[in-house]
Amino acid sequence: MASSTKRSWKLHDFLAHGSNVNCLALGHKSGRVLVTGGDDKKVNLWAVGKHNCIMSLSGHTTPIACVKFGHTEELVCAGSQTGGPQDLGLRSC
Repeated sequence: MASSTKRSWKLHDFLAHGSNVNCLALGHKSGRVLVTGGDDKKVNLWAVGKHNCIMSLSGHTTPIACVKFGHTEELVCAGSQTGGPQDLGLRSC
């Protein structure tokens, strides 16, 4: 009989936001990049498989509520709780 109990393991702590992480998105084209947004008003870019943030972007004045990659993964759109969306180019990464 199969067990319905789900198991999880903590593999690593990722530290780059000064407070809560509110949202994340995985790059759907490559599956190799991840973007997070948090209460600290930062958008952080991660390479899957690495433990360090590879880029931190700022510019919002309120906490980040949503993040999404563009279809080529060269652009991230981030929205804050009281402001409009902001497009963040990643071409120099």
